[in-house]
Amino acid sequence: PEQALYFLERAAASPSGGEIARSILGEAQMHSGRLEDAERSFRSVIASVPSSYSPRINLANLLIRRGVLDEAEEHLRHAAAARPDLFQAYNNLALLLLDSGRSDEAAALVREKASSQPNDPAINRCLANILNYVDEQRPGESLAAHRIHGEWIERAAQAARVPSGGHSNFPDPDRRLRIAYLSPDFREHSVAYFIEPVMRRHDRERFEVFAYSNAAAPDARTEVFKSIADHWRDIARTGDTSAAGMIRADQIDILVDLAGLTHNNRLGLLALKPAPVQMSYCGYPSTTGLSAVDYRLVDQVTDPPGSESRCVERLLYLRPPGSFSCYAPPPGMPEPAPLVTGTPVVFGSFNVLSKVTPPVVETWCRILTQCPGSRLVLKARSLAEPSVRRRYAESFASRGIDRDRVELLGPLPGVADHLAVYGRVAIALDPFPYNGTTTTYEALWMGVPVVTLAGITHAGRVGASILTALGEPLLIARNTDDYVRTACELAADLSRINTYRTTLRGRLGSSPLCDAEGYTRRLEEALRIAWSCWCGSTR
Repeated sequence: PEQALYFLERAAASPSGGEIARSILGEAQMHSGRLEDAERSFRSVIASVPSSYSPRINLANLLIRRGVLDEAEEHLRHAAAARPDLFQAYNNLALLLLDSGRSDEAAALVREKASSQPNDPAINRCLANILNYVDEQRPGESLAAHRIHGEWIERAAQAARVPSGGHSNFPDPDRRLRIAYLSPDFREHSVAYFIEPVMRRHDRERFEVFAYSNAAAPDARTEVFKSIADHWRDIARTGDTSAAGMIRADQIDILVDLAGLTHNNRLGLLALKPAPVQMSYCGYPSTTGLSAVDYRLVDQVTDPPGSESRCVERLLYLRPPGSFSCYAPPPGMPEPAPLVTGTPVVFGSFNVLSKVTPPVVETWCRILTQCPGSRLVLKARSLAEPSVRRRYAESFASRGIDRDRVELLGPLPGVADHLAVYGRVAIALDPFPYNGTTTTYEALWMGVPVVTLAGITHAGRVGASILTALGEPLLIARNTDDYVRTACELAADLSRINTYRTTLRGRLGSSPLCDAEGYTRRLEEALRIAWSCWCGSTR
């Protein structure tokens, strides 16, 4: 990088250097961590050529890192207007809108592009992600978007595939299996809370555990995963074809993907079908869109019978009791706060703002209106940006909720500080149609009951899955009217709130939701079923 910068700086300073050299220089500075220099380079190009495309996108990315979302949005809109034939600016703009809680705007923007370019894989990838956060306007919209993107990935993989003659794994249903977990999140990430206890407790006499890590920025948690995997493979800088060769050489029997369409995924690797059995699990709430992925690991509540019509993969059910996930509370979590005294109560939600959509705000305002004097604590990373806080404050105020009844908080330094805020919350409100997962477990662990709305998608039924396994069906609403009624009835029952305060942590800790040993055995049963099916197909 330093050599590249040396030449680019001289090219940009030369009389014939011009905007292209300065633009490339800015990219090199950005990738070398010289962010202030990069910003100056991009601004210089934009000042000379206002119709610049890539420099505006890159400058917007830098501004998003700093939390300057209003100006970032302005640059992305300029870039999109300058090159309406390209999608990158629209993609980044949609993600900015999504992350700042404007999910409906993001969906409308991408739906408009998809209507004019219905088979564009990049547009459909973006649409597929966003549709997890909003209600579908037509049945099958999400599946279609995932499928178009998946088929494009598989066509690209087919072109690159080296003929292999199938898989040479020995088809014995009872032998020790080699399973591999594939993830960019073997690091400090919410997915780590759910996969670490499983990897620790696999029966090593029956399963040999591999970890294929695509973590771009390894951390201390990465070292923990290295220590618990039987075999560690870092593929962050390894291409799909080479990584597929590694998986084949390791004779992996079952490859378990933990990312789906999330950031830094390796769907192109999965499309090469390096293992005879492949499945999606835990990290993404919808289909991968890939026919090369055989199964999605789910439970009967997240994906009741009939849900097969929403995905490309077959559904592989974990048997009861419990949920599709298993929670391991991080060490050092504070104790639940003292009992709630007096009314009115305080509601709370600590979910990302992409889940706190206008319909969610509308419903929460109904709750606040029907519970006079009650308050809401809303905490999210994006609320550190003043323009986002202002917009949410205005959103509640426009619906008749006084500003002093809604407290908007940005991120806090550590996990303990974050969880301590639950001490001020009596009832947690789960967003919809994309429920919380880690946030729901954290609230329950801190003694705070969670009111959820059971939707129609996996993303919208995670709350119902957790609460069903915990034995709390009365906290699961069927529609928004039921959601409002459930929250208000609970708010009026201080005795019930305090019973939750003193019992939820113990109940959660002793429930199947935190029984890592029992959960891992059920997961292994499901893996063995999938393997037996493949063995049968080879006869």
